[in-house]
Amino acid sequence: MVMPGERNGGISKIRDLIRRQRQESDGGTSGEEVSELDFVYNDADTYANEITELYSYTESPEFRKNLSAYEAILTKWNFCLQWQKLSSENQVSVVLRLLNHLELSNKVLRNEAARAILYISQVFIYK
Repeated sequence: MVMPGERNGGISKIRDLIRRQRQESDGGTSGEEVSELDFVYNDADTYANEITELYSYTESPEFRKNLSAYEAILTKWNFCLQWQKLSSENQVSVVLRLLNHLELSNKVLRNEAARAILYISQVFIYK
């Protein structure tokens, strides 16, 4: 049978063990230790270039899907695929129609509209 005093002693031992493990994982037993490594980030580029570089490694397949959705929808709606050549009225019309498609119950059409909006924001707003 475990006595009440022994139970509290066991808990304090567990707390001490966890505290020591935390200190070891933090790199030392005292808070006064200073890291020997003084790393300087001198290869940083501009924010936009860093994002572009990250995006080029991680999002290429998604970007192609978004482009395909954009082209499919604009072709279906008989709009020019070159966003810059669309009049501002047609650009607004396309965006509003895409936003309306986000409300559709058809999952395929809804996702296609979302991807087209992503493509517009990825390419044309970023520039």
